[in-house]
Amino acid sequence: MNTPHSSHETDDPFENADETLALSIVDALPEAAFVTDPLGQIEFCNERARTHFGAPPADILSILKQRTHPDDLAELLEGWQRAIDTDSPLDTEFRLLQPAGEIYRIQHLQFNPIKDRKGQVTRWLGMVTDIHDRQRLEAVRRFLTQLASLPQSFGRGSQTLTEAARLAVATIADWCIIYLTDANGAVRHIEAAHSEFVKYDWTGESGSPSSVEHDLPAGIFSVWHSGSPEIRSDVHDEDLRALAHNEEELRTLREAGVTSLMVWPLKAQGNVVGAVLLASSQRGHKYDSTDMEIAGALAEWIAAAIEAARLLHSKDDEIARHTLEQARLLEREQRFQAMADAAPVLLWMTDTNGDFRHFNNSWLEFRGRTLAQEEKSGWTQGVYPADLALWKQSFANHFKRRQPLRTEFRLRRSDGEYRWMLSSGRARYASDGAFLGYIGSCVDITAHKAAEEENAALLHQIQNAAQHEREFLRDVLASMTQGRVILCDTAADLPPRLVTCDGEIDLAPPTLRVLREHTERASLTAGLPQDRWEDFITAVGEAALNAVMHAGGGIAHIYARAGTVQVWVEDTGGGIAVEKLPRATLERGYTTAGSFGHGFWLMLEMADRIWLLTGPTGTTVVLEQYCAPPEPGWLQAKSNSVATFGPMQPGA
Repeated sequence: MNTPHSSHETDDPFENADETLALSIVDALPEAAFVTDPLGQIEFCNERARTHFGAPPADILSILKQRTHPDDLAELLEGWQRAIDTDSPLDTEFRLLQPAGEIYRIQHLQFNPIKDRKGQVTRWLGMVTDIHDRQRLEAVRRFLTQLASLPQSFGRGSQTLTEAARLAVATIADWCIIYLTDANGAVRHIEAAHSEFVKYDWTGESGSPSSVEHDLPAGIFSVWHSGSPEIRSDVHDEDLRALAHNEEELRTLREAGVTSLMVWPLKAQGNVVGAVLLASSQRGHKYDSTDMEIAGALAEWIAAAIEAARLLHSKDDEIARHTLEQARLLEREQRFQAMADAAPVLLWMTDTNGDFRHFNNSWLEFRGRTLAQEEKSGWTQGVYPADLALWKQSFANHFKRRQPLRTEFRLRRSDGEYRWMLSSGRARYASDGAFLGYIGSCVDITAHKAAEEENAALLHQIQNAAQHEREFLRDVLASMTQGRVILCDTAADLPPRLVTCDGEIDLAPPTLRVLREHTERASLTAGLPQDRWEDFITAVGEAALNAVMHAGGGIAHIYARAGTVQVWVEDTGGGIAVEKLPRATLERGYTTAGSFGHGFWLMLEMADRIWLLTGPTGTTVVLEQYCAPPEPGWLQAKSNSVATFGPMQPGA
């Protein structure tokens, strides 16, 4: 990302005033932001990125490779390369190990191409946002929503516990084990779930006795004694020993990399009847107070299901069983409402007609209104007028088809400010499959929307700066070479091909000699003097050699007519560094890997006219030679009384 200069290099890669302005904008972004060249090499990052990664721009890519979670690394690198190869934006998430080397946090990467007015990618803008806390909040909302939508039947015994355990694994844990005490006081595994259960089946058969010493006053299973939950943010070997039945299981636990544990007691009628264990391993997550709240909600739900199942199974009378189940359903609804009111997200629920019947306390506090004012369609009075019709149509379509709902709209807060909300919901069903309505939530995404708008504005400014830079390069080259070098933006800027083609040659080291022979023959056919065609053969050879060395080959076409020879050299390599061309035109021997270097200086010395079109998908060089050298632009201007530095007519 160097600006053109004529006689010296500078350590500042953004010498141009427009680029300096663009980088000052990048530096002011609140997120970790960086700028790369067209091939993805990082050239600049803001102060937030240096702090976020703890490294200068040149080291950020290596930091990403070293600290990205192994399960996410391949997808991240493939997405990065695919974006560069296709000029397409990349929007992805990955887990990044923190500098202390203890936990992974979820990151959101946006990698967008910056294009000039002709559609050529000149740079890339990357932004990395730590969304770990936001994801955790979403996990709370999703867990409560899904837990409430489980089939409402406590009489299904272990099937209900299986669904609860699997839901916990899908949301907040890598392991979930439910323990119960039997009539003799022995602890038994009732249900277990794991993200890789086939690989780590260390829990034994369902119902087999456990060797847990649950009467001990200390340790991870002291919940039977204390009735209070236990949490181990950092798991030690003695905690694993308390879980394992034998040395083989202990070895499996160590290999699985369990990092954090929670055990919550299951209480029925004031007594501890079991426990639910949640463990984190490959997630790299350490449990905290937020996770304890989720675990508590799960434990209450499981305890209610177990208690209801026991009572139901003790009743032989169908009417008594039905009455008891209805009572438990009501209790469950009350438990859910209590959890929903405590949730830090806005929750809502509808009936089977689509009327909104319940909003939690967080919703009512956000809106500053009562439940009576909000229920049915009263809450839609707070939807931004321009968004209301789209929301109604989206909700009606999804509700009719019982499909998951996800949409955005603006909702008026109690202080009168409209906030952007991401609303999502899903259908609820009874155990017999009857439709019960929808349950969903709203999350404030105003800050995210503002960041998107800032990114769009920044991209526009940087694209303008890139376009100004390319236009400046084109003018500099035209001025320095008296119009003999034309930097093209598109294929339409290249000259028309001459009518008579003298051959097509696949470029490779053995065929360079063939190219020179064909060029000599075409030059003789066109009537060029010997000194002119010898110079031209040198220029063509340099162009072809660059294609072979830097792009692995290409194709050459040779055209001739009376008085003019034209050679096209085309490749599909990664392009050349056009910002270095002004220096290459002035300084003999100047060379940089990936650019024309002194070869371009020779082409300029030996050929009458050069057109150059280059980008990430390849380079085209067109060289022309005439019987006599064309007049320089300054002399034409003098003779025509018109200042012109643009392309001259072939053969002029």
